[in-house]
Amino acid sequence: MSKKYYSLAKIKQVEAEYKMLLGGRNIGKSYATKEDVIIECIKNDGQFTYLRRWDRDIKGVYVVNYFNDLNWKKIHEKTGREFSGVYYWQGKIFLCNFDADGKAVDKYHIGYSHSLSQNERYKSQMFPRVLYTIFEEFITDQMYLPDEPVLLQEYASTIYRERKSTIYLIGNTISKLCPYFNEWNLGNVLQMKTNDISVFENTTEVLTTDGKKEIVVRIAVEMCGAEGVFSKMAFGSAANMIVKNEWKQKNVARLDKDVIKEMKEVYHLFVICDNLTFKMTLCKYKNNVFWYVRPHTSEIKNIEKERLVTNNPSMSRFHTNNFVALTDREAMAFNLIRLKKIFYCSNECGTDFQQTLQNFVVR
Repeated sequence: MSKKYYSLAKIKQVEAEYKMLLGGRNIGKSYATKEDVIIECIKNDGQFTYLRRWDRDIKGVYVVNYFNDLNWKKIHEKTGREFSGVYYWQGKIFLCNFDADGKAVDKYHIGYSHSLSQNERYKSQMFPRVLYTIFEEFITDQMYLPDEPVLLQEYASTIYRERKSTIYLIGNTISKLCPYFNEWNLGNVLQMKTNDISVFENTTEVLTTDGKKEIVVRIAVEMCGAEGVFSKMAFGSAANMIVKNEWKQKNVARLDKDVIKEMKEVYHLFVICDNLTFKMTLCKYKNNVFWYVRPHTSEIKNIEKERLVTNNPSMSRFHTNNFVALTDREAMAFNLIRLKKIFYCSNECGTDFQQTLQNFVVR
């Protein structure tokens, strides 16, 4: 089978300010985006910003390595400009050629490298020629910045002022727990199939300059696909994420069917974090007591009477932001979490819950 890497062709036809590219590793999301953005910037005398979450990720060597695999011959054919490499200096990205001594010459200022964690430092600067932003690895299974989706919009306001442009958010399918999905009301993202594109609209309650209609911000999400692209080093659940566009899973503790049939429910609570909800059930089987965790996808009935652990606003009278025990018995039950006496209905559920648990303190 011949290889066919991901192409921006479909999503470029969609009118949207934010374009979110999701998918497995190594299918060409980043390459297609940076190649197209650079070509468009050269053609239109524009620039772009290369955005990462942390300052440590935009060191010169990392930035140069990110762009050095470009097809310079194709860029020359598309733009008429001839370059052979990338030069980086004080946060600025240049396309260039190199002389016989390896010194960068013919430098063409094409972009900037920025970190979202340092958003404040850009607010007094002007970027009138910037047409695109490439936000790499916006999905993480580690730590997001506080109120990160809002920070990104503040960053966009700084860069583009009153202009509309395109921000590409590129993410691997490593974690379903993503604040952008919830904050931006991206309802069906987790159900999308390969090559699907969904468009979401968020109203702003701000009128256009003529005062006739409300400004609407559009977010296009594509579950990117490729053909004949495989990793020869991945196997098992890692291969499913890297090659098949499945959300990351790992093997977790699960119960036998016989145990599930015979165990007795003692107590339950709901855990809600951003876009994910779980039902934790305290169960007893013979002389064993443990937690059993399942995803909860429907609306919680009588939520004001339910025990909730959540970082979201809640109407429940029994709501805490962490696993803070409200009774002595609950304290004993929460201790089982520390002892890792937790079982899951599936590997997918266990992976999602363990990532969720990182956002809470068990006291």
